[in-house]
Amino acid sequence: MTSTARLTLGLLIVAPAIAAFSCAGERKSSERTSSGRPSAEVRPSGGPAACALIDTTALKRLTGRTDPLEGPPRVYTGELDPGVSRCEWLGYVVELTFPAKREDLQEMRAFHKDMSTKEQAVSGVGEEAYLWWTTGPKSALHSVGIVVREKSSLLNIMDVATSDSIEIKKPGALAVAKLLAPNLK
Repeated sequence: MTSTARLTLGLLIVAPAIAAFSCAGERKSSERTSSGRPSAEVRPSGGPAACALIDTTALKRLTGRTDPLEGPPRVYTGELDPGVSRCEWLGYVVELTFPAKREDLQEMRAFHKDMSTKEQAVSGVGEEAYLWWTTGPKSALHSVGIVVREKSSLLNIMDVATSDSIEIKKPGALAVAKLLAPNLK
Protein backbone atom coordinates (compact mmCIF):
# COMPACT_ATOMS: atom_id res chain seq x y z
CA MET A 1 0.00 0.00 0.00
CA THR A 2 1.45 3.39 -0.95
CA SER A 3 1.80 6.21 1.53
CA THR A 4 -0.95 8.05 -0.32
CA ALA A 5 -3.26 5.08 0.13
CA ARG A 6 -2.30 4.87 3.80
CA LEU A 7 -3.06 8.58 4.27
CA THR A 8 -6.38 8.37 2.49
CA LEU A 9 -7.30 5.27 4.47
CA GLY A 10 -6.34 7.13 7.64
CA LEU A 11 -8.53 10.07 6.66
CA LEU A 12 -11.41 7.75 5.96
CA ILE A 13 -11.10 6.20 9.40
CA VAL A 14 -9.93 9.10 11.56
CA ALA A 15 -11.03 12.29 9.83
CA PRO A 16 -11.35 14.20 13.15
CA ALA A 17 -7.59 13.96 13.61
CA ILE A 18 -7.03 16.61 10.94
CA ALA A 19 -8.29 19.26 13.33
CA ALA A 20 -5.80 18.12 15.96
CA PHE A 21 -3.03 17.85 13.38
CA SER A 22 -3.49 21.49 12.41
CA CYS A 23 -2.76 22.56 15.98
CA ALA A 24 0.10 20.14 16.64
CA GLY A 25 3.64 21.34 17.08
CA GLU A 26 5.13 24.80 17.45
CA ARG A 27 5.16 26.89 14.31
CA LYS A 28 7.32 29.98 13.96
CA SER A 29 6.50 32.84 11.61
CA SER A 30 10.25 33.31 11.05
CA GLU A 31 10.20 30.08 9.03
CA ARG A 32 8.21 31.84 6.26
CA THR A 33 9.46 33.74 3.25
CA SER A 34 8.03 37.12 2.33
CA SER A 35 5.49 35.38 0.04
CA GLY A 36 4.10 33.48 3.02
CA ARG A 37 5.56 30.21 1.78
CA PRO A 38 7.77 28.07 4.02
CA SER A 39 11.50 28.54 3.53
CA ALA A 40 12.09 24.84 2.69
CA GLU A 41 10.69 24.93 -0.84
CA VAL A 42 12.64 22.00 -2.28
CA ARG A 43 12.84 18.47 -0.91
CA PRO A 44 16.26 16.87 -0.52
CA SER A 45 15.46 14.68 -3.55
CA GLY A 46 15.42 17.81 -5.71
CA GLY A 47 11.69 17.74 -6.37
CA PRO A 48 9.24 20.39 -5.22
CA ALA A 49 7.83 20.17 -1.70
CA ALA A 50 4.08 20.24 -1.06
CA CYS A 51 4.44 23.23 1.27
CA ALA A 52 6.18 25.19 -1.49
CA LEU A 53 2.90 25.21 -3.42
CA ILE A 54 1.06 27.08 -0.68
CA ASP A 55 0.90 30.86 -0.78
CA THR A 56 -0.52 31.37 2.71
CA THR A 57 -1.90 34.84 2.03
CA ALA A 58 -3.71 33.75 -1.13
CA LEU A 59 -5.07 30.59 0.53
CA LYS A 60 -6.43 32.54 3.49
CA ARG A 61 -8.03 35.07 1.16
CA LEU A 62 -9.53 32.31 -1.03
CA THR A 63 -10.94 30.18 1.79
CA GLY A 64 -11.71 32.79 4.43
CA ARG A 65 -10.06 30.47 6.96
CA THR A 66 -7.75 31.83 9.63
CA ASP A 67 -4.61 30.42 11.21
CA PRO A 68 -4.82 30.87 14.99
CA LEU A 69 -1.17 29.82 15.34
CA GLU A 70 0.01 32.41 12.78
CA GLY A 71 2.60 29.99 11.46
CA PRO A 72 3.79 28.49 8.22
CA PRO A 73 2.32 25.33 6.74
CA ARG A 74 3.33 22.26 8.75
CA VAL A 75 5.57 19.83 6.90
CA TYR A 76 4.73 16.18 7.50
CA THR A 77 7.89 14.44 8.65
CA GLY A 78 6.63 10.86 8.92
CA GLU A 79 7.34 8.00 6.56
CA LEU A 80 6.40 8.65 2.94
CA ASP A 81 7.06 6.88 -0.33
CA PRO A 82 9.97 8.25 -2.39
CA GLY A 83 8.93 11.32 -4.35
CA VAL A 84 6.02 12.16 -2.01
CA SER A 85 5.82 15.20 0.25
CA ARG A 86 2.95 16.23 2.51
CA CYS A 87 1.96 19.46 4.17
CA GLU A 88 -0.93 20.70 6.32
CA TRP A 89 -2.30 24.19 6.71
CA LEU A 90 -5.69 25.69 7.54
CA GLY A 91 -7.14 22.19 7.89
CA TYR A 92 -6.11 21.09 4.39
CA VAL A 93 -3.71 18.21 3.85
CA VAL A 94 -1.75 18.73 0.64
CA GLU A 95 0.17 15.81 -0.78
CA LEU A 96 2.45 16.08 -3.80
CA THR A 97 3.95 13.21 -5.77
CA PHE A 98 6.79 14.21 -8.06
CA PRO A 99 7.66 12.84 -10.47
CA ALA A 100 4.30 11.20 -11.14
CA LYS A 101 3.01 9.12 -14.01
CA ARG A 102 -0.51 8.72 -15.35
CA GLU A 103 -0.56 5.30 -13.67
CA ASP A 104 -0.19 7.00 -10.27
CA LEU A 105 -3.52 8.78 -10.83
CA GLN A 106 -5.15 5.51 -11.87
CA GLU A 107 -3.77 3.80 -8.75
CA MET A 108 -5.20 6.59 -6.58
CA ARG A 109 -8.57 6.34 -8.34
CA ALA A 110 -8.63 2.55 -7.86
CA PHE A 111 -7.84 2.97 -4.18
CA HIS A 112 -10.68 5.44 -3.73
CA LYS A 113 -13.09 3.08 -5.48
CA ASP A 114 -11.96 0.21 -3.24
CA MET A 115 -12.72 2.38 -0.20
CA SER A 116 -16.27 3.03 -1.46
CA THR A 117 -15.72 6.72 -1.93
CA LYS A 118 -17.72 8.64 -4.48
CA GLU A 119 -15.99 10.59 -7.21
CA GLN A 120 -16.77 13.23 -9.77
CA ALA A 121 -14.60 14.17 -12.75
CA VAL A 122 -13.78 17.87 -12.92
CA SER A 123 -12.34 20.08 -15.63
CA GLY A 124 -10.55 23.39 -15.57
CA VAL A 125 -7.67 22.23 -13.40
CA GLY A 126 -4.69 20.15 -14.46
CA GLU A 127 -4.57 17.65 -17.30
CA GLU A 128 -6.88 15.32 -15.39
CA ALA A 129 -8.68 15.70 -12.08
CA TYR A 130 -11.47 14.30 -9.95
CA LEU A 131 -13.16 15.20 -6.68
CA TRP A 132 -13.67 12.40 -4.15
CA TRP A 133 -15.57 12.14 -0.88
CA THR A 134 -16.42 9.52 1.66
CA THR A 135 -19.93 8.39 2.47
CA GLY A 136 -21.40 6.98 5.62
CA PRO A 137 -23.56 7.81 8.62
CA LYS A 138 -25.11 11.27 8.63
CA SER A 139 -23.55 12.08 12.01
CA ALA A 140 -20.00 11.14 11.00
CA LEU A 141 -17.21 13.32 9.72
CA HIS A 142 -16.19 12.66 6.14
CA SER A 143 -13.18 13.31 3.95
CA VAL A 144 -13.48 15.44 0.84
CA GLY A 145 -10.64 15.84 -1.62
CA ILE A 146 -9.43 16.43 -5.12
CA VAL A 147 -6.71 14.65 -7.08
CA VAL A 148 -5.04 16.57 -9.91
CA ARG A 149 -2.50 15.32 -12.43
CA GLU A 150 -0.52 18.09 -14.10
CA LYS A 151 2.72 17.70 -16.04
CA SER A 152 4.91 15.40 -13.91
CA SER A 153 3.03 15.98 -10.66
CA LEU A 154 0.12 14.42 -8.81
CA LEU A 155 -1.59 16.66 -6.27
CA ASN A 156 -4.00 15.33 -3.63
CA ILE A 157 -5.78 17.92 -1.46
CA MET A 158 -7.91 16.69 1.43
CA ASP A 159 -10.34 18.36 3.85
CA VAL A 160 -12.87 17.23 6.46
CA ALA A 161 -16.63 17.74 6.20
CA THR A 162 -19.79 16.79 8.00
CA SER A 163 -22.32 14.84 5.97
CA ASP A 164 -24.39 17.97 5.37
CA SER A 165 -21.40 20.06 4.23
CA ILE A 166 -19.88 17.75 1.60
CA GLU A 167 -21.51 19.66 -1.27
CA ILE A 168 -20.20 22.93 0.20
CA LYS A 169 -16.64 21.59 0.60
CA LYS A 170 -16.32 20.19 -2.95
CA PRO A 171 -16.18 23.61 -4.68
CA GLY A 172 -13.71 24.75 -2.00
CA ALA A 173 -11.39 21.82 -2.75
CA LEU A 174 -11.60 22.62 -6.46
CA ALA A 175 -10.80 26.30 -5.81
CA VAL A 176 -7.77 25.36 -3.69
CA ALA A 177 -6.58 23.01 -6.44
CA LYS A 178 -6.91 25.81 -9.00
CA LEU A 179 -4.82 28.03 -6.75
CA LEU A 180 -2.05 25.46 -6.23
CA ALA A 181 -1.97 23.63 -9.59
CA PRO A 182 -0.24 26.42 -11.57
CA ASN A 183 2.81 25.88 -9.35
CA LEU A 184 3.18 22.23 -10.40
CA LYS A 185 6.10 21.07 -12.52
